[in-house]
Amino acid sequence: MSAVSSMGTRSIRYLHRLIFYPILLIALGWGVLSLRINPLALLYDLQFFELLKATYIILFTAVFWPIAYIELVDYLHSRAGKNGRQYLDYAKSLQKDLVVAGLTALVLASIYWLDSVSYGFSGIDIAFVGFPFLVNSLYTMIQCTYLSIGGRRVRKQAPLLMFFVVLSVTVVAFWMLVKNASGELETDQALYLQLTILFCGVCFFLSSNFLLHAWSQGRLEASAFKRYFFSEVVRSKHNLYGRLDEKLESLNRQLAQRKSQNAAAVRRRQKASSRKRG
Repeated sequence: MSAVSSMGTRSIRYLHRLIFYPILLIALGWGVLSLRINPLALLYDLQFFELLKATYIILFTAVFWPIAYIELVDYLHSRAGKNGRQYLDYAKSLQKDLVVAGLTALVLASIYWLDSVSYGFSGIDIAFVGFPFLVNSLYTMIQCTYLSIGGRRVRKQAPLLMFFVVLSVTVVAFWMLVKNASGELETDQALYLQLTILFCGVCFFLSSNFLLHAWSQGRLEASAFKRYFFSEVVRSKHNLYGRLDEKLESLNRQLAQRKSQNAAAVRRRQKASSRKRG
């Protein structure tokens, strides 16, 4: 049985690699083609600033493709209860939104499939399946700034930083979609842009809503799937996820102590109030 289990685990690991790395390579290659640049030519001509700018754009857009895969598989593990109770509750809270988005995308695809007119990639329909996810992330980060743990407000720096990151991405996405709708982008550029916005929206949507859920509970837990993924599928020499577990354990102890102290203070105030009434 152990040999069969080990073989199954190894097969799953290879399956993840078979999906993850091709997605990453396709995104990087497609990103280079979409920018209409030749990195070797830029390097040969010593155009280092242009090369740096192109590298930044490609990496910042392409990275969302494999991350979206990780986030979606992690969500499925969470919904199946394999990541712990906190992740299960979080996954259930998002189920309706994801089902509605999935059905909307399916209906949209069906309309284009049945339509006799050939599909034009200068549209913005694929991207606008993901655009509401970006808007949801912005609203979610605002919600996070009003949360309290143990009677103290959550520090606003982290949610506000993520808010402005998502806002910047949303503004750039909006600007690029306007250009796409105007017919300024070629077919491959338009499709790469729309898919990137979709994957980007999914990533921010899932991560921001988990933060809201975790901060609401006053406890942050690491994902069991991501721990497995970054230790077995994409191996890290520095054991980054192991360090994260240690930091979260320390943080959760502090938060638990804060909540305990706040609960004790509330009980004392309630007793004092009841005595005054008596």
